[in-house]
Amino acid sequence: LKGVPDVWYYGVDNDAVRDNCSYVVVLDILGLREFKDYFGDRCISFFLHASYEERKRRCIVRGDYEETEFTRRYADDLACFTEEVLQDEIDYQIHSTDSGYIASLLLGIVNNECYY
Repeated sequence: LKGVPDVWYYGVDNDAVRDNCSYVVVLDILGLREFKDYFGDRCISFFLHASYEERKRRCIVRGDYEETEFTRRYADDLACFTEEVLQDEIDYQIHSTDSGYIASLLLGIVNNECYY
């Protein structure tokens, strides 16, 4: 952060995921692939499309905006989540504008697809 290069890790410990529970996990594409390999059909993947300006606004509102890190992450998303990857590996793509609507939509999809 603050313009200093660093190594970042994303993910979740597989042992932390219990049966009969739903989780929301934010992963990069490599983490998603590993998660799906390990948990198989228990995974439903989403990609929330948001413009550069909207992502920046949300980051500022959350209070964790730092220009260098934000720019790095945005560029990484563009490079890793190509149209081909989105089509081949993501179950649902959602254009993210209204967070209340998005939350309801995601919950509806999860409730429809999960059988406990």
